[in-house]
Amino acid sequence: MIVARLSEPRHHGSESRATDSTWLDSLVTNQIDEESADGGGRVTSYWTEDLLAILVGAILLIASLGLVRVETPLGTPGLDESSGEDAAKVVHLAEGWVAKPGSWLDSPLEAFGCVEDGLPKLVGCAIVVGVLGIVLSLALRISSHSVRAFLPAFLVVALIALLAYTLAGQAWVKSRNLEYALWALLLGLLISNLWGTPAW
Repeated sequence: MIVARLSEPRHHGSESRATDSTWLDSLVTNQIDEESADGGGRVTSYWTEDLLAILVGAILLIASLGLVRVETPLGTPGLDESSGEDAAKVVHLAEGWVAKPGSWLDSPLEAFGCVEDGLPKLVGCAIVVGVLGIVLSLALRISSHSVRAFLPAFLVVALIALLAYTLAGQAWVKSRNLEYALWALLLGLLISNLWGTPAW
């Protein structure tokens, strides 16, 4: 009995250490094992979709704020007394490199034309889509999702967003305050009713 009592705590201690070791290993590898519905095991990530969405949003927000700079000419207190206008100037460091579709009157191609001292807006839009695609692909990679399945769907959604922005930029439409969100909703309804909601 004495031998049994002495050996029992040692057994629990080794089992506890083994459990701790397994938990630490799963923490280092950023993955945990969970039971699936059929009783088998599957590997999932600690990074939930909500946590990744917050992380990606924070990164994009901080990066956007970091690219904005307020410049005030030397010797100017911030307000031009002669004109009554604010002398401070907001400068976007990525201006000319990133863009969205602009206004147009007769042809939608006008929305993607050249801007002063910058690249064509079509190139700026492609840069924005590319940066977002890279950031979101990295987030999916962390969460152990398929990047290969995500990219085609992302490109389609990005094209729909650009189309919504382009439609909202038409001069008559813009004067009626029919914003891009309305056009995105209409395009989504049109696609879902004509072709159905895609599986992706």
